[in-house]
Amino acid sequence: MYTPGNIIYFTPFYFPNGKSSCKEKYFIVLFSEDNSVLIAGLPTRSDHIPALITKKHGCIRDASINLCCYFFENNRPITESGWGFPLDSHIYGDEIDFFDRTRFDRIYKIPDVDYEVKGKLTNDEFVKMLECFKNSPSTKRGIRRKLGA
Repeated sequence: MYTPGNIIYFTPFYFPNGKSSCKEKYFIVLFSEDNSVLIAGLPTRSDHIPALITKKHGCIRDASINLCCYFFENNRPITESGWGFPLDSHIYGDEIDFFDRTRFDRIYKIPDVDYEVKGKLTNDEFVKMLECFKNSPSTKRGIRRKLGA
């Protein structure tokens, strides 16, 4: 389940900080270590890309405003099985975070009830996304190191 590149859909996702209410949420595993640490991005449909920047599928960066985003066009096949997000989706470098896998294992126990693995990103898509984030100053330094920067 926690294989890097997997897209997991949690129904619902319980935010570890407790500040956000739980809701259905996609989760892309970027890194997994020692059965205890996960690094992941939570795709959002929130678009914080300025209108002056052309949006196209893939990495969008603008150092002048410290923007790093990986943009997924809706319905574009991104997994090995040909699945794509139903809506335009974004992962922002500054929102990638560490997650406690042991906590996840306690909460999300039942496949196809608590969560669903939507698919695994194609190798090309996964590599491009990692390159986008590991080379961006907006991604936390500890995360960049884990991603191979």
